[in-house]
Amino acid sequence: MISPDANVRHLMLGTEIVESVRAGRFHVWSARTVDEAIELLTGMPAGAPGPDGRFPDGTLHARIDQRLERWAQVAEEETGDGSVAAAAGT
Repeated sequence: MISPDANVRHLMLGTEIVESVRAGRFHVWSARTVDEAIELLTGMPAGAPGPDGRFPDGTLHARIDQRLERWAQVAEEETGDGSVAAAAGT
């Protein structure tokens, strides 16, 4: 379970959950930001943009940027003008 960091002090967990956490069968994490939660869920760094606006290689945000760039290339190849609407057939 991931809880917003600001809510941790208000958590009320039942005995069964507390016992599961102690036994290592269940985990409770807190995150201050969405990027922290992303890192917990994916096991990879989210990444922060550098001065050039690009994300470091090996980060989730860099992979997302690469995928979006590839989709834009495909749309441009299919439509000739890069129009997403044209690629969608509208």
